[in-house]
Amino acid sequence: MPTPGLRRAIAAGLLLAALLFLPTVASAATPSPAPASSGDPRGGTAPSLTGDPLLAAAGVLLVGLAAAGLAILYVRLGRE
Repeated sequence: MPTPGLRRAIAAGLLLAALLFLPTVASAATPSPAPASSGDPRGGTAPSLTGDPLLAAAGVLLVGLAAAGLAILYVRLGRE
């Protein structure tokens, strides 16, 4: 019976091999370039403020809080 460390090493090796040797192929719809569109893609905002900066900041904050919560949960469950 392999030890838990050996089992983890085997699983990590199999995962690494799968990620390296079984890549998926992404292809475009056509090899020709898309026609240039007319108009301003920014929608009337300043050149440096494309998108919604407040939404992006809220997303970053949410991801940070989720990571902190998962870290605390991991530490608390690991003490047992």
